[in-house]
Amino acid sequence: MCAMVLMPRDKKIMKYIEEFKGVTISQCAKMFYQKSSLDNALYQARLRLKKLYDHKYIKRYKDVNTGKLVYTKGKKISTHQLYLMNVYAEIIRLGGEIIEFIKEPSFDTDKGERRGDGLIEFTIDEGQNLKSWHSLLIEVDKDHETDIRKMHYIFNSHILQKKYEKYQIDEQEIFPQVLIIKPYIPDKPYYTNDFKITYLDYTLNRFASSVLA
Repeated sequence: MCAMVLMPRDKKIMKYIEEFKGVTISQCAKMFYQKSSLDNALYQARLRLKKLYDHKYIKRYKDVNTGKLVYTKGKKISTHQLYLMNVYAEIIRLGGEIIEFIKEPSFDTDKGERRGDGLIEFTIDEGQNLKSWHSLLIEVDKDHETDIRKMHYIFNSHILQKKYEKYQIDEQEIFPQVLIIKPYIPDKPYYTNDFKITYLDYTLNRFASSVLA
């Protein structure tokens, strides 16, 4: 087999894999082939990842729950983690710029330590030199349902409101939009006046219209 010359995009893909432990073809297409149509991006990502794999730069395995090929540098990552990183990839696909991404953020509440699955802060380019700011507190429901009480405990701790004080325009405190990813969207979603909750299924098909609206 002839030696492979690593292109700048190859190095970016490998850097991402090193940082986040793995990538699927779909995630790679959305993040690193944004200028192509989705079908062509998937084709290009599939070819490039396979070439990196064939030349032993990366490893791969098939996730038993999703059936997706996952390219890694070593250890397998959880299906739970794959669903979380799908959100990250979708934000990049939509032209987002990640400001901060925290996996399994921990919060010291009055009810003890509580953890989320992910906390992500980002901007979206709206054109005409305008950007919209967003923050998501993410929960992935795979093996169990999200306990909504946990979100209220985090809300009542005011940790995140203090974190985002610099973005306040008036007296209104800012708390992230809670994004709950489930196998299906519930018929009667939970509602509260304290914060916005958005439910999406694993496909994230309604991400832009539901989360960024």
